[in-house]
Amino acid sequence: MLMWSLRTMMVLLLLVTAGCAAGKGQYGTATRSTAVDRVFRSGPLPAEYRYFYNGVKGEPTAILGLSREYSLRSDFWTEIDISDQQMLDWRRFFLQSMTWYDDRSHGRMTYDGYRLFDQQGKMVGILYSRYGWIVVEFLPDNGILVHPPQPQVSHHSLREDIPMRQ
Repeated sequence: MLMWSLRTMMVLLLLVTAGCAAGKGQYGTATRSTAVDRVFRSGPLPAEYRYFYNGVKGEPTAILGLSREYSLRSDFWTEIDISDQQMLDWRRFFLQSMTWYDDRSHGRMTYDGYRLFDQQGKMVGILYSRYGWIVVEFLPDNGILVHPPQPQVSHHSLREDIPMRQ
């Protein structure tokens, strides 16, 4: 019985690994940027981008500025024409939420700015996000898929009361 279980586990592991390697997308990168922090905290937003938010409009998880040459292909983002009032409301929220505890990341809620790049290193957008695990996938016909940012993998098990050993 034990050998059967080990063989089954090995086959499942092989299938999962093969499935992950079979992705056909071309992936870009996200780089942390204090300049993007300043833009979202106090500066004017660059006009060359189309803007989207993820999450609830009044308390977004992330705000994405994307080059107009790309078509965002995702149902997880909502396009928005950001008014001065909307930006003022968001900036108040960013300041207010700095003292809040975030259940998903198991820490204090913070937002950070990122620059998004394609595979050749060309900047294609900016992102202001509560979470730092960002996947940018380039699709045919100038399509782009920016997956909703997620919390970094923590050192906690699924049960929060039992931390995993490092």
